[in-house]
Amino acid sequence: MIQYYNPDERQSLIRFTNSLRGLLEKHYSAGQDIVLVCIGSDRATGDCLGPIVGHKLKSYERFLKKISFHLYGTLEKPIHAKNLEATIQFIQLYHPDSLIIAVDASLGVMEHVGYITLSEGSLTPGVGVDKNLPAIGDICITGDVLELRDVARFLPTVV
Repeated sequence: MIQYYNPDERQSLIRFTNSLRGLLEKHYSAGQDIVLVCIGSDRATGDCLGPIVGHKLKSYERFLKKISFHLYGTLEKPIHAKNLEATIQFIQLYHPDSLIIAVDASLGVMEHVGYITLSEGSLTPGVGVDKNLPAIGDICITGDVLELRDVARFLPTVV
């Protein structure tokens, strides 16, 4: 089930944190690596959520490594359509049986633009733009961006 969080609501951060904690408790085993894969392109504004999240978390990398937390996908080294499959193979080789959390932008409906979603299971990057990419993740976090069919309706209000 996908859970939606509106960042403008006061309790969203608490609800998101509690839900993420619950998913981590359900899926994490002691001694297991946690791998965060931040997917997207730094060349497209609507697709840069993953690399920006990775970039922000990179400053905590020294601490994160102490707790077997591995980060892939930053502004400097993004994970995107051209290297996703190789990244998945690398993770399977060097972090077998790890808990994978995938972060990506997602095309959403107008009512959910700007919302954060949290769900159990994998996400399939590129589905909204008809790309055939492999699924990844045990837990996924997405940020909803504008749905393609709504672009024409949205643009007049921006300009």
